[in-house]
Amino acid sequence: YQQPRQPRQLLELCCSAKPVRRPGEGFDYNNADYIVLGQLIEAVTGETYAAAIERLVLRPSGARDTALMRWDAIVPNLARNY
Repeated sequence: YQQPRQPRQLLELCCSAKPVRRPGEGFDYNNADYIVLGQLIEAVTGETYAAAIERLVLRPSGARDTALMRWDAIVPNLARNY
């Protein structure tokens, strides 16, 4: 997750292994679900994930100091990690 990769590359990296168990037999938390969600949002909206979130969530909610993290840019007013 720390290296710059295209969304399709992340999808292949995180979702190409064999399942741990059969569907319905258990649950394990997995951040890769957000990669799949991002790909769906991009396919439905025709926008990048960041642009869709900005237009559909951040602007309507008035969240002016909220943004997506970027590996290649310094985010103004970034909260300190805990």
